[in-house]
Amino acid sequence: MIKELQSTENLQTEFINNVSHEIKTPISSIEGFAKLLKEKDLSDEEREEYSNIIIEESERLTNLTGKMLKLSKLHNQDRITNKQEILVAEQIRRAISLLEPKWAEKDIKINVSLEECCFLGDEELIFQVWVNLLDNAIKFSKQNGKIDVKVLNKNGYINIIIRDYGVGMPEAEVEKIFERFYQIDKSHSEEGCGLGLAIVKRIIELSEGTIEVESKENQGTTVKVKLPLYNVKNNKIIIE
Repeated sequence: MIKELQSTENLQTEFINNVSHEIKTPISSIEGFAKLLKEKDLSDEEREEYSNIIIEESERLTNLTGKMLKLSKLHNQDRITNKQEILVAEQIRRAISLLEPKWAEKDIKINVSLEECCFLGDEELIFQVWVNLLDNAIKFSKQNGKIDVKVLNKNGYINIIIRDYGVGMPEAEVEKIFERFYQIDKSHSEEGCGLGLAIVKRIIELSEGTIEVESKENQGTTVKVKLPLYNVKNNKIIIE
């Protein structure tokens, strides 16, 4: 019990330290550029540049605090209570459509093979999973790359596979990507807050599913999600 309490205390201390570090950076940036805006001899271009930076850092801070609250709420849950029938393939098509500006900008081809499978869960949370995973696949894909998205019914589970052929990552990074505040090498992409995949994993866990990641540097990354399959027959939900 003493060891467990010590471990919990260490995790809480680490979390607080990470939060403090992540919040300090945008706040310092906002403060610095706000002071620069008070200078009287600024050109219109400089004033606009500094104002844009303040807006961007404010949005980053808002995004960070929102994700922290979401993660905290999910970790305090022990089950999904707001369950409804979800057509997984339909949700993934919607997520791909939502992210079209991002993959179109990089001329990425998205190959889809989607079996229509039904899952019982929280529609909003599960949709967030697909958006986050697809967004990462786009983010780490190369220009003119491709992404494969598959949904299939196998052995009583819905198997969702999202594969990109982008920068990939070494094995040491794969083992850490679900840790809170861990960020993949920033030289590979734009800076994030390192909470997205931690939230994804918790949603999958609460949904009684699993998530695995396989990756190789310069070859791409494959994410595999398994969710329990539900068949709807005669208005009754049958667990396979």
